Amino acid sequence: MKRIMICSVGEQESPVLEGFRYHSRIDRVYLLCSQETFGMAEDIRNAIEKLYREVEVIVSDASRLDVILTDLRKSVKYRVGDDVISNITGGTKIMVLALYIYTMIVGGKAFYIFRRKDGTMEYVEVPSPKLDTSPFFGLRGQRYRIARLLRERILTQHEISRELNLTDTTVKTHLEKMRTWGMIDYRYDGKRKVVYLTDIGRAMLEIYEIEKSVS
Repeated sequence: MKRIMICSVGEQESPVLEGFRYHSRIDRVYLLCSQETFGMAEDIRNAIEKLYREVEVIVSDASRLDVILTDLRKSVKYRVGDDVISNITGGTKIMVLALYIYTMIVGGKAFYIFRRKDGTMEYVEVPSPKLDTSPFFGLRGQRYRIARLLRERILTQHEISRELNLTDTTVKTHLEKMRTWGMIDYRYDGKRKVVYLTDIGRAMLEIYEIEKSVS
């Protein structure tokens, strides 16, 4: 079992470094940053790489929840049973949210460092309940197949039915539920009424795929 520390990086170095005081025997460190905070992440890596053998910087789109989740899934070398600890002090709100969601999916622990008025820092642990998005995608996985298809391109309802070899009625029922949950919506592409995956749908699909990869 490995102990993994993931830190979202903002414009300050001290809250990230402070977090290491509360957790020992870290085997692997990931620094999640944006293009704007890449320099800060590199400074932090240089400061800690003598203490931790494996330190990796993950550069992601700070404004896209689904993209950050994808980058975490692809970059973090997690195996079932590993202990994940996340410092969610720095970074954009979307970046913090993505890391918090990832931590809940893998059953890890999250914390942030709070700076008091006198300049001292306080460690605050954040409740991290286990997530389960499987009800949104159904036991048979048909809504999952629809979402994966729509992640690649927009399609009409009939085109979805044909691609997945499902009846129009079945696809319509699934799309109605997915639209109720904010996962898909419709728009016109010329004369075609097409279905597209919303940002919420993309994020939920990525969360579900992370859940599948760690189960």
